[in-house]
Amino acid sequence: MQTRHHRKALLIYTHGAGRLGNQLFAYAHLLAFVEEHPDDFELINLSFIPYSTFLAQPPLLPSPTPEGHPVLHFLATLATIDPSQGKVSWLPEKVLVNCARLLHGYGAIAPHGQSLIVGDIYYWSFIAGQRLEHLDLASPAVVEQLNRKAFSVLAGWSIRSWQLVAKHENAIRQKLAIHPRYATVATTFIDGLRQQYDFLVGVAIRQGDYRSSAEVFKRFLFESDQYARWIEQAAVAFAGKGRVGFVITADEPQEREMFGPHVHFSTGIAGGNGHYLESLMELALCDVLLTSATTFGIWAAFLGNIPIILLWDANQQVQADAVVHYLEALQQFDQISDSLLQWSR
Repeated sequence: MQTRHHRKALLIYTHGAGRLGNQLFAYAHLLAFVEEHPDDFELINLSFIPYSTFLAQPPLLPSPTPEGHPVLHFLATLATIDPSQGKVSWLPEKVLVNCARLLHGYGAIAPHGQSLIVGDIYYWSFIAGQRLEHLDLASPAVVEQLNRKAFSVLAGWSIRSWQLVAKHENAIRQKLAIHPRYATVATTFIDGLRQQYDFLVGVAIRQGDYRSSAEVFKRFLFESDQYARWIEQAAVAFAGKGRVGFVITADEPQEREMFGPHVHFSTGIAGGNGHYLESLMELALCDVLLTSATTFGIWAAFLGNIPIILLWDANQQVQADAVVHYLEALQQFDQISDSLLQWSR
């Protein structure tokens, strides 16, 4: 007897993250889910298309086939990726946004599809679909909900499964590895510093968009002199490691003299000549990371499998025993972000 072909349920993530750090953060949960259920689901992350050439292995759209999902034929026209040229071609953003809205509308009415809007969707509006506060990808009920439809169109920030991210972190790290054109520059830079220092502390400074953010997020805006004090404290805290050096990246230009000796700016720091992906990798190659509330810094720790000291309050002191695992840091960031968003509504 001939076995009936099993067609995987298709998950289409349209939007709901933000810039690179948030995009990687959201993508990790979706990838972990597919890693957990490789025979039942396939994933298209439309939201990540503009960032695809940043990766060593750009995630291409699944190839549409006659027996495959009809929606793939539509999606295949939205974007093409040429990894050899480091280019992504996609429809103008306004058109792409409206195509995503159409996908949600189609999912909301198609008997074999569904549209799920989970938590905040930032500046997008007028999207059809079922509204949910959270979507726990580790929940058996959610697995069944996604599996009973041929395709699900997903949007929103609160799509999570920390349990699965922890289980499949090595696969996620491999799939979201940074492209060699950035990683090679970073490795060369850090290798040079390893000749001078026994222990490297990465420092991620986020200031730019926090200056214009809502008041609820300005609590995480720290000026450069505060980071300089934390660096001084870290030099004392890690003195037992030998010669301690610091690698700083920032989203605003910084004055080198403010930070004292043994401090080096990353190649991709704002105002420099490099790319910020180089800075991400350079942080990942350090031994420990000091970072404020930014997924850019926390993702660097995830990528490099290094511990973090989270900088939440200007009055806190940097101490060696304050380090936490990057997954714990990500969850803390997630919980604090959710509580602040709830408070601000």
